[in-house]
Amino acid sequence: MADDNRHYTTYVNAPVDHVWDVLTSGPAQADWYMPAVAWGLDVGAKVVWGSAAQVFVSGEVTAVRADVGFLSHTFRFPFLDEPPGLVRWRVTQMGQVTQVWLRHELVTRPATDGIVGGSWPVMLARLKTLVETGSPMPEPVWPATEGWDTDPD
Repeated sequence: MADDNRHYTTYVNAPVDHVWDVLTSGPAQADWYMPAVAWGLDVGAKVVWGSAAQVFVSGEVTAVRADVGFLSHTFRFPFLDEPPGLVRWRVTQMGQVTQVWLRHELVTRPATDGIVGGSWPVMLARLKTLVETGSPMPEPVWPATEGWDTDPD
């Protein structure tokens, strides 16, 4: 059976409490993900990213366990005709570093998968950079040419 989920892990040179704070702070999300229009850490809280003029991602918090570094929320692109998926985060202290684990459940969401597949690695790199340096990593500028990600002839 195929796994219709995306799994990502990165390691951050910072204490778990600091990583959790940056991950779960609505204002800090603009520096590593995108601006949070609505954000809360209570089960049932709405989570909305984008701007007041255009919502890019919407969802709802489904679980929070700050004591073990766990957060889950639904995730939906409002411009796609697909049901919400579920994003699960876990941050774990591992010696002097913190592991950040992300799982995005994408069963029956092929259009969402097409967008997030290349986006989550960048967002995790931006989170890592922000936590480790205190400064946001610029968004990558993707090449405009077709086939930039294939082997040259």
